[in-house]
Amino acid sequence: MSLEQGKLFRDEALVRVEANAKDEFLSAARSVIVDMPIGHEFTTDDVWGAIPEPLREVHEPRAMGAVVRALAVSGYIQKTGRVIKSKMPACHARDKAEWVRGGKKSP
Repeated sequence: MSLEQGKLFRDEALVRVEANAKDEFLSAARSVIVDMPIGHEFTTDDVWGAIPEPLREVHEPRAMGAVVRALAVSGYIQKTGRVIKSKMPACHARDKAEWVRGGKKSP
């Protein structure tokens, strides 16, 4: 498999995940991120923690990836190049990308 094929498969999977996620969850996750002050650094752990409790119970937790990818492509956030160990038990202390809220204004 080539890098381009891998990117294509990733993007197709994120489209499927987003299509099957609850709109309330997607909206809450987007709002948490775009409402951050410009220059604020975060990981998805921070976003999960800021989503209201009832909305955190999602059928497909990878829906967060669809939200983050869409906001990155749109220029609202950028990777800092650093990784942070996740504090979420389900993530088993894996590395997570650190993001920064960019200069683009809220949609």
